[in-house]
Amino acid sequence: MEYDETSKRLTVTRMDGPEDRDPTERESPAWIDIETAIRRLDGVACTLLVLGIGAPPVPHMAIGGGEGGQYIVYTTADNKVFYKLINPAAPPGKCFLVAGGQRGDCDRRMCIGLAEVLRAAKTYAETGQEDAGLVWEKQG
Repeated sequence: MEYDETSKRLTVTRMDGPEDRDPTERESPAWIDIETAIRRLDGVACTLLVLGIGAPPVPHMAIGGGEGGQYIVYTTADNKVFYKLINPAAPPGKCFLVAGGQRGDCDRRMCIGLAEVLRAAKTYAETGQEDAGLVWEKQG
């Protein structure tokens, strides 16, 4: 049987977002659904995507932002310890993002580009783990 990426079974079992006004949870999303939702994040009407494993609320990965191609990403297994995706090459300063409808300023190290977000999300969707080839900072 030929490998078909669209039908590959994922570890992620639920997806919330990306539309802020539509809280509908989608069960058993395919990778194409997740990638499409990430690409829809715009920092205006679509500001947060949550990828979950099992019963809500945890474990999950949250991806917020999108305006200007900048995102913030974290994972948590218990809502106590969080792993935030970091851009170690970022210049000092702050970036402004809207995530979950809330505007906030973040350390530039936490403002991530689309390619890294897609890589992190794909690894998480397939394995339920952070991508070891990316830089994660533990908090909590």
